[in-house]
Amino acid sequence: MPASLEKVRSVMNVRPTPQDRGLTLTITVDAYDNLLLQVDGVPMTGMPIRGTEAAGWRDVTTTIMVTLEEFGRQVDARRAARENGEAA
Repeated sequence: MPASLEKVRSVMNVRPTPQDRGLTLTITVDAYDNLLLQVDGVPMTGMPIRGTEAAGWRDVTTTIMVTLEEFGRQVDARRAARENGEAA
């Protein structure tokens, strides 16, 4: 099952760029020999079952998309705050 937005927000790795001129997102995908898949440490399948690998990869893709959408929101909020003279 893909990670929820709340879970994505709690584990995503976002840092300021050098000289604080933007943001950097790092996404880590782990694929274990026992078929377990993880995105940023969050398992995508509760029990790895042979023959369901495609479903696990779809969950990985969905979680990455949710992560990128949230990253975009954070970038937009940072830009808006900077344009209004606020510290991001």
